[in-house]
Amino acid sequence: MTRETVPLGEAARLVGGGTPSKARSDYWGEGVPWITSADIADDGTIVERAQITPVGVASNPGSIAAANSVLLVTRTGVGKTALTNWPLAFSQDIVAFTDHPRIDASYLRHFLRSSSSALKQRARGATILGVTRDDVLSLRIPLPPLPEQRRIAAILDEAEALNRPATTALRKLAALRQSLFASAVSEVRTRVSIADVALKVTDGTHQAPGWSITGVPFLFVSNITSGSIDYSTTKYVSPETYDRLTRHSPIEKGDVLYSAVGSYGVPAVVDSDEPFLFQRHIAHIKPRPDVVDSWYLHAALGSSDFLNQAHKVARGVAQKTVTLGDLSRLTIPLPNVEAQRHVAEQLKAVRRAHTIVTHQRSSIRTLFASLQHRAFRGEL
Repeated sequence: MTRETVPLGEAARLVGGGTPSKARSDYWGEGVPWITSADIADDGTIVERAQITPVGVASNPGSIAAANSVLLVTRTGVGKTALTNWPLAFSQDIVAFTDHPRIDASYLRHFLRSSSSALKQRARGATILGVTRDDVLSLRIPLPPLPEQRRIAAILDEAEALNRPATTALRKLAALRQSLFASAVSEVRTRVSIADVALKVTDGTHQAPGWSITGVPFLFVSNITSGSIDYSTTKYVSPETYDRLTRHSPIEKGDVLYSAVGSYGVPAVVDSDEPFLFQRHIAHIKPRPDVVDSWYLHAALGSSDFLNQAHKVARGVAQKTVTLGDLSRLTIPLPNVEAQRHVAEQLKAVRRAHTIVTHQRSSIRTLFASLQHRAFRGEL
């Protein structure tokens, strides 16, 4: 059964966010939670990292999202959604639907989540992909009566809940990985900087590369946030552009990538010969193979000790950044290469389990996406 649809802009009011001045210490402190796109997880969970004072709220060019508002990330993680349970403020990477009397909030969140692929295809930008307000407001949303919306939302809520055990398992595996690494290096007294173990520390292209319909995949921070490289993308560059931009710093098997902007702190090893390019928000580390094992370096960069160091040097508020200079100066424990490989071998079983659970979660998400598609076609 087909249903009447309307442009989203006719059924809901959208407000944008903003960032209070970073230079004003009286803007930051106890008050209203303030979040960026990095504080919204893929599953819609919101993590509070900062608060702005009443003075900061008054200066904020964005609006406060009341409880029961629906948030949508429009830049740096386009398509992530969340439903607020309490008032909060948000950065310019996010918009909020604060007034939607004709739409159930949970139904709206599911609709926006189901529209994430369409929004990503509309995303534009040289290094930071984003969509406009018009892109969002022009989406056409089916509007059955509110009781029917609530019925559909309840079904999708239950289906979404099936994903939570896998997400919990991944968190526990991450904790296990941290514990194993910390135990393995607890007696190591030698610490060295990243610069000491790297032939080069650089980052992705700073140029607008010029897109192709097909060709070499162009990756963003979101492609490595799982701790491994996801080559799926909608952006490509020509082989000629790839050759030109990697002439002085080829991307090779065994290199280590590190997210340095926004969702900073996630490493990934290049474990394939498949060519790709990536944005400047990703650091590119070429390990010295006689000094450090790539997979040990991956574990060290992903350790809680290293993340704590990164937190201390990360600059900015809306888009926190670990600069290449700061990254190069951060330190890791360094046993001999044989011991490094032993540590890496210990962590392989955890990585295998992580891969299995990740695939399971991916399958559940695929089924859930299919269910969402049916729901908004009137087939549920």
